[in-house]
Amino acid sequence: MDDQKLNDLGVRTMESDKNSITEQGGGAPKPYTPSMNASQPEPERTAPEGENVPADLGRVPSSMPVAAPGPSVNPPSDGYMPPTGGSTPTSLGGSPKQPVPPEDLNGMPKKKSMFPVLVGLIAVLVIGAVVYFFIIPALSGGETETPAVSESLPQESDTQQPGGEPTIPAGASDALVPPAETTEVPTSTEPEAPAETPAAPSHLSLFGTPPDSTQDVVITGAEQPAGLLQRLMLAETQVPLFREIVLMDDNGNFVPFASIATRFAPNVFTTEVGDYFQPDATYYTYTDDSGTWFGLAAQLKSDVDLQTAKSAVAAFESQLADIKRFFSADVGDPSAWKDGGAGSVTGRYVTFGETNAAFNYGWSGRTLLIATSYNAYKGAANRL
Repeated sequence: MDDQKLNDLGVRTMESDKNSITEQGGGAPKPYTPSMNASQPEPERTAPEGENVPADLGRVPSSMPVAAPGPSVNPPSDGYMPPTGGSTPTSLGGSPKQPVPPEDLNGMPKKKSMFPVLVGLIAVLVIGAVVYFFIIPALSGGETETPAVSESLPQESDTQQPGGEPTIPAGASDALVPPAETTEVPTSTEPEAPAETPAAPSHLSLFGTPPDSTQDVVITGAEQPAGLLQRLMLAETQVPLFREIVLMDDNGNFVPFASIATRFAPNVFTTEVGDYFQPDATYYTYTDDSGTWFGLAAQLKSDVDLQTAKSAVAAFESQLADIKRFFSADVGDPSAWKDGGAGSVTGRYVTFGETNAAFNYGWSGRTLLIATSYNAYKGAANRL
């Protein structure tokens, strides 16, 4: 396109249209109002058949302009006129035209069958009955009981509070709670194990070097030293035998030292002095070709003064009756007391008329050692 044609182009406006009409010999546009003949009868509007229309709606006022007749449209056979121009056709009464429902072959409207609904309802009821009467009892292991609800429950209107939340009376809450299921625990037929009693303290020997043998001896009741020593006697032997004796009660517990000491020397080992020593003492016998000789070793408690205990035990030198209870038979008259010792033990001793019979007592640290012969005294001292 050349430049001349481009220059002739412009924007179309209302003013440009008017100028174009004037240039072509036309005049300015004017509104057109159709005129009506007075002798021409006014068109009369009629309502569709079957509808009642007020009388004053039957005619159109003369002042109302009549639109030009449009093209005729043949209505469909079913009597329904589809809407034109996006509006819904209405009758003179103002109600919209409703579509005519389809009809069956006999001319009656078709109705939806209720048979599938009934079949579904029956199936739901059958399944619910099977679950309630068969499956639930099988899972719970028995018939389920429905808790009884009290007939005296108040009405909803009586329990409604201003807040809008219903409340349940105190008596009704118990009736609404189902009973708790109790599971029976089978009782065991096995006999229950007896309760364990605390283990008694075991005997701990004071001998660092083990003896030749160890023997447990049970003391029954208030057995006296003479009977105990007779049970400890062994036959004379050329080979000395050093044997430890564990004195026990009927329950298998070792007998406390205070109980044994007061039987042998009640005047020296009084209740107070006997309590100076640990309850677990060590007893022994020494057997050689001259017989069986008895002795013991006891350790002081940590809170007892050593000099006080030594002074109390020194009372043996004036208590001959207590000394003779350590022998199984009469050993004759005693001689004078003398100082003596064996190994780490230092103390005092006295001899008797019977061969090898001698009462010895001494201390090795905080341990008291007693023997009825020097060989027994020496054998025990070497094992402490």
